[in-house]
Amino acid sequence: MIQQQALPLDHPVGQDFLRRFFKNQDVLSIPREGDMQPGQCYRNVLKVVAEQGGSPQTGWLLTWWPGRYVEALHHAVWCNPAGDLVDVTGPSFPLMTEKRINFILDRNIAYDELGPSVPSLFQQIDQSEGVRDFISTTCERVKVAGKMKAMLAKLPHEKSGNGIRLLGPRPAELDRLSARHEELLHRQGLYNPRFVAGNFERAP
Repeated sequence: MIQQQALPLDHPVGQDFLRRFFKNQDVLSIPREGDMQPGQCYRNVLKVVAEQGGSPQTGWLLTWWPGRYVEALHHAVWCNPAGDLVDVTGPSFPLMTEKRINFILDRNIAYDELGPSVPSLFQQIDQSEGVRDFISTTCERVKVAGKMKAMLAKLPHEKSGNGIRLLGPRPAELDRLSARHEELLHRQGLYNPRFVAGNFERAP
C-alpha cells in the first residue's frame, strides 16, 4: 500500500528536493528512542526537557508520497544533556516505522508552550488537482494556526492542561480564525483516505 513514508535520499526526486530547499545542508540520521504522541513533537520535547533536562531542537523531517509529492515537515527533537539528538515522538505516518529519521537542523526557530506554526515545504511530483489542493490547504491551515498563536501570545492567558486558557474576553477575530482553521483541518483530512484509495482528484 502506497502511503506517506520516509524520503529515500538516494532517489533522484529526493536529491532534487534537497538541492532545491536544503542545498549544502547536512542530513542527520537521528535515532527514534521514544513513542510519545504523534503530531505533538513540540509539546513532547518540552515535556522531556522539563523532566530530564537538555533542550529542544527544531528542524525538518523528510518524507514523501511516492510519485505524488515530497514533504519536509517541521519537527522537534530532544537534545539530551550529553548533546545527542533524539527523536522522542512516535511515527508521523503508519509506514514510517524506521528506528532512525532523516533530519535537517534548523536553529532559527525557537518556541514556547504555544509551539511554532511552520508550514511544510512541499514539492509536487505529479500534476493531480487533489495533491495541489491538499498542499495549498495544508499550508494555509498552518498559517492560520500561526496567526491564532500570535494573537493568543499577546492576550492574558495561563497554561491549562495541554493548552492555554484566556484570562479575558475572547476577540471575535480569534473566533473567525478558529472557524477557518477547523474548516481547513476538515478539508485536509479528506485527502489521506482518498489518496490511500488511489483517488487523487480534487475533493468537492
